[in-house]
Amino acid sequence: MIFIGGMGRSGTHYLGRTLGEHPDVKLRLESKFTFWSITNHVAHNENKNRARFWIAAVYLKLLASTNSRLICEKTHPSIWVKHKLDRLFPKALWVCVIRDPYQAVASMKKHRGVQKWYDRLPQDTLNPFLGINAENRRRFKHLTLVEKGAYKWLSHMNQMDKIHQNAPDQVLLINFDDLVNDQMGALGTVFQFLGLDPISPDEQGESSTLEKKKSLSEDECWAISNILIAGNRREWTKFNPCLSEEKTQTIEAPSSIHS
Repeated sequence: MIFIGGMGRSGTHYLGRTLGEHPDVKLRLESKFTFWSITNHVAHNENKNRARFWIAAVYLKLLASTNSRLICEKTHPSIWVKHKLDRLFPKALWVCVIRDPYQAVASMKKHRGVQKWYDRLPQDTLNPFLGINAENRRRFKHLTLVEKGAYKWLSHMNQMDKIHQNAPDQVLLINFDDLVNDQMGALGTVFQFLGLDPISPDEQGESSTLEKKKSLSEDECWAISNILIAGNRREWTKFNPCLSEEKTQTIEAPSSIHS
């Protein structure tokens, strides 16, 4: 069993479609029943949709046990309930996609679905899925969408690091930029981790997706950087598109990629 996880707007769809081309993999790309059962459970802090979540998990278990191919479930919010899914899938492998926070937030800013979550869910209660923590809870609803996105990225990054540290042999972190710029090299790492023979997929990443952060204003870029620094993720400010090349070279690159 394979789970693809990460934050929305980070390339999980792209990785899913790529893995779906493998003859030994049966892809479930946000299949409606399991995707929404898991996602709604996560979005409501695991306080709602409990029965539906477990029905979806058992359904996946039945699929995995009766299929000759590896089931690949692309439901990216599943990273938040790995501790529960581990009860049914203790040997499952997880591939989590990490994206440059400036790219991810720029993509979120243009996506209607992202805004809907903030419209549907309370913004004054702790919710790691949205990026609401004890420090920002009282002012979260007054933040810009860019600031909310930065907190959401920070929360998801912390969660991916957590599940990787708890189970390094089961969780692989892969950088979306690598999947685009060096597809075969990055996929080679993924295939080796999953124990699959490598293939050359038809799916190709578009370099234009790496330019989205250029749509951010200078104020938005520095707002993201300030949140990253406050959240002990200074190393990711290296990707701030408003930094000069000289300044960028003085910041140590993230070390948790391809782990």
